[in-house]
Amino acid sequence: MSDEGAWDYAEAIVRRFNNTLKPGELPSKVVDLYEDLDGADDVYVLHCWRKVNLFTLADHSGMYDKYRCERCGITGKRFGLSDVVRRDKKYAAKKYENCKE
Repeated sequence: MSDEGAWDYAEAIVRRFNNTLKPGELPSKVVDLYEDLDGADDVYVLHCWRKVNLFTLADHSGMYDKYRCERCGITGKRFGLSDVVRRDKKYAAKKYENCKE
C-alpha cells in the first residue's frame, strides 16, 4: 500500500470512529503513520491460560486459582470469581502482556 493510500485508509477509519462520538467527546485525527520495521514479522496473541491446581487455594490475599499459559509458560492467578488472570510478579513486565508466536 502506498503512503497516500495508507493515509486515506487511516483517515477513513478515524472518520468512521468520529461518527460514533457521543455529545461532549472530542474527535480524533490522524497525526502520523509509520512502518514498524523492527517487529514487522512479530505476531502477538493472547495467553492461553489453563488452571493447574485441582482445588481453589487460599492465603492472606483471598481465594485464588493458579494458571499457566500453554504457549509461553508464564504463570498467574485468578482471584475470586473474576475472569481476569493476573500475571505473577516475575512476569509483570510489559513484554509478558501477550504471547509472541
